[in-house]
Amino acid sequence: MPQLLQILCLCFSLVFQIQAREAKEYDKDVQYDESKLPPYDLPPLLTTSSGQSVETPEAWMQQRRPEILSLFANLIYGRVPAPAKPIEVSYEVVLEDEGFMDGMATRKDVKIHLENAKGRMSMHFLVFVPNNAQKPVPAFLKHSFNNTQSDDFDASSTRPGFLKNGWPLGELFKRGYGFCAVYQQDLVRHNEVEFLHSIHKLFYPERQSFPKSHEWGVLSACAWGASRAMDYLETDPAIDHSRIAIMGHSKMGKATLWTAAQDERFALANPAALEPLCGDASQERPSKKWSPDFPIGYAEMPGSLSSRKMISPSISTCCSRASPQGRFMCTVPPTIPGQIQEVNISQPIMPARSTSCSAKRHWNPPSSRKSASPLSNRM
Repeated sequence: MPQLLQILCLCFSLVFQIQAREAKEYDKDVQYDESKLPPYDLPPLLTTSSGQSVETPEAWMQQRRPEILSLFANLIYGRVPAPAKPIEVSYEVVLEDEGFMDGMATRKDVKIHLENAKGRMSMHFLVFVPNNAQKPVPAFLKHSFNNTQSDDFDASSTRPGFLKNGWPLGELFKRGYGFCAVYQQDLVRHNEVEFLHSIHKLFYPERQSFPKSHEWGVLSACAWGASRAMDYLETDPAIDHSRIAIMGHSKMGKATLWTAAQDERFALANPAALEPLCGDASQERPSKKWSPDFPIGYAEMPGSLSSRKMISPSISTCCSRASPQGRFMCTVPPTIPGQIQEVNISQPIMPARSTSCSAKRHWNPPSSRKSASPLSNRM
């Protein structure tokens, strides 16, 4: 575990460069000052909707966790409906390079084809496997903002051990880890508003051309795509599919949480620097606007919650729902205070999920709300 945490810190420290806030972050209805928030109540993690106390891992997994999952699926991210026609999935390795990065790894470009009577789509999935490691290897799977068909994932000619996009894959390979990437726009556009040419079209029944209010938006589509990537990894003998860490930052940080919460095959959730304007991974309160800058990331329902003097199903419950997996969270200002609070709020579920909980040994929240580093903060 310590080696894994070092790798994660290294990766994200290179991603989180200090940048000025975007203009939208100065909007007057975005509140960063905790002292100015109105009173609110958080839903209790260890009490069922019928008022029963959750005291065992079985009660959590069989009762409370499904309740919270249903709240998020219906009210926040949108539920993935059953497709109108069965979707056929096939895999095609279109490129295999055993000498990638001067022979350190083998790169495979995999087309994941998705097809039914409604249409056909594909994902371009990248898999990197260290050549000198014992197989099968554990791996990181990245919700990527970089196009997996671009040269961003080629080896850098000026920085040995790095990709052109700055990722230090050489360090991962040296330590025996694989790396995978799925592009967030393969199945749906970044700020999709029509949903006519996205993966949704394969799911629509006759006379439907837009997701219903409780159905999936962009983030759920990205999470669904990552699960299809995991389906492929279960067929690849070079990858240990039981030891896959799903990771992503900002908007894809939320996709990371939502992916792991729904798909228990992922061993670790690693969200980072979650975007405070898209319902961030700290607490979502009435004083924070419900993502008018990213209205399509969610189901239509969240907008109706913003006018009520109540908290929506809080992201802390989403994070805690990722059990039995672990979580490693990285963040940068201004989201640090809220995310520290989220970790503290979701802590009660840790003892309930396992008799030998490692979270308390390795995941101690900082005593201060200030970041220990300008680049990243370990929780």
